[in-house]
Amino acid sequence: METLILTFDCQTGMGALLAAGLKEAILETRDYDGCELVELYVEAERPDRVVLIEKWQSRQHQVAYMAWRNSTGAMDAISSILTSPPIENWLVSQEN
Repeated sequence: METLILTFDCQTGMGALLAAGLKEAILETRDYDGCELVELYVEAERPDRVVLIEKWQSRQHQVAYMAWRNSTGAMDAISSILTSPPIENWLVSQEN
């Protein structure tokens, strides 16, 4: 299993708008092939920083998912409220 932390830095006052939109979008994400888990967070001290924690069967599953999301225009639709492209941090489990 692969774990990704995806961080979105929004323009001032736009974090709640992004979080609301992502609540709808992650319903589709959870049904996507290879998705094990998606959780949505807003940083407590910086409410315009929205974070997704995703667990995938493999990184290839997540790459295919993002290609699909990009093809739907979803990333283009949110780019105007972001201050920079989303930050991807892949984690390596130390438990096994």
